[in-house]
Amino acid sequence: MAEITKKMQTKNAVKLTVDGKRRLDLSNMEIATFPKCILKLCDVEELDLSRNFLKDIPESIDRFVNMRWLDLHSNNLEKLPELGLLRGLRSLNLGMNRIEIVPSSIGALKELRQLRLFNNLLTRVPPWLHSLPNLQTLKHQGLFVRSHYVENVKALKMEILVFH
Repeated sequence: MAEITKKMQTKNAVKLTVDGKRRLDLSNMEIATFPKCILKLCDVEELDLSRNFLKDIPESIDRFVNMRWLDLHSNNLEKLPELGLLRGLRSLNLGMNRIEIVPSSIGALKELRQLRLFNNLLTRVPPWLHSLPNLQTLKHQGLFVRSHYVENVKALKMEILVFH
């Protein structure tokens, strides 16, 4: 019975945005496991899974080839799958999780304009930031970086000035 309710909630969560994009909003629904039923809706352009209890995102996220906007903030994510196949992605919010390493495949997202990494447990500054030609906004406040990476954090702050 709970699975039927979840499927109905998921189907009803698809809305059109003001600019005509299909958006699947599953934010703040106390989801602890990535709902497989949303894979049937992989033609959406925006996916909001923020403010849940997700610990991981499956590799099948790469089926969302039309996705332009992905919000995963405020979950319990510790790691991420490779996201490099989401080539049209323009906005990625990973803030307020427990991520230590951001996959290098994000460096392949040439359309990415906004990247939010704030309040995570990053152990190093992502070295691929320079490969994002369209990056306009990088939110990094509250990065908890281990002390031996302090010099890299200083360098990152200087790179952010270049991106703005």
